[in-house]
Amino acid sequence: MPKFSTVALDLDGTALNSAHCLADETIAKIRELSSRGVRILLATGRSTPAVYDHVLRLNLSVPLHCVLFNGAYGCVFKPNPTNPVDEIKDIFRIRLGAAEAKKVIDFGAARGNCVQYYVRDRIYVHASSPGHASLMQRYTDLTSAVHTFCSSPGLKEAIADSPTPEKILVMCEQSEVEEIAEGLTQLCESLEGVQYIIKGGFFVEVLGACKGTGLEKMAATLGISMGEIVAFGDGFNDLEFILGVGRGVAMKNGRQIIKDAADRTTDYTNEELGVVRELERMEEMSEL
Repeated sequence: MPKFSTVALDLDGTALNSAHCLADETIAKIRELSSRGVRILLATGRSTPAVYDHVLRLNLSVPLHCVLFNGAYGCVFKPNPTNPVDEIKDIFRIRLGAAEAKKVIDFGAARGNCVQYYVRDRIYVHASSPGHASLMQRYTDLTSAVHTFCSSPGLKEAIADSPTPEKILVMCEQSEVEEIAEGLTQLCESLEGVQYIIKGGFFVEVLGACKGTGLEKMAATLGISMGEIVAFGDGFNDLEFILGVGRGVAMKNGRQIIKDAADRTTDYTNEELGVVRELERMEEMSEL
């Protein structure tokens, strides 16, 4: 039987329940594994402010490594954190180029879409309609994100802060996702700095990395092989993430493409503590 040293967890739809929270049982299992020397690693599309509450609730007694922005940023939080804002250390950043960023912004502005521009702890956005405000509220409800507002569709303030963002997100109605993803794919085919176009429920992300490449960078930093990692995920952004590890586990509630690619699918959903139950099964099999 294989033995895994590291558990890499996606958050939304995986470790988090439908209320976007870590259940008490999930926290208890993660703490138990961590206390036995199993490394816990969070890997999510969320930005740093959107994971602070989860880092605090876990309150691990060892450093907590995270791959954020869907692989574009790696960091580590100090043990037993009390103020994650000041207790975080950068490990790597993989940013979009300035030319690529401008073209994606212009694409969204031309369509009248709301565009999010990620720079470190800030999410810049220009909202020009009630529809934009509604989409931003949905995103806030999902991730607890706080937005920094720009005065122009061109996001001049964001570009002045940094012309090379961690990622750009084009917000839209669910019915527009496929069309926008196709348009961005065509736009970015000739742009070397854009590596991944990722579809969400009401947005499309543009990045220079993915969770898979981010996890590889983190594993190299930690001095472990990808084969030592078991990774859990549910969405489109988890594909490379679960393909490149020793065992990729799809959630029962996950997208079919993830289930098809995974080595195993959980018997329970995220709402039914699927991660906890699968980890317990692995412990019984002496795989952790």
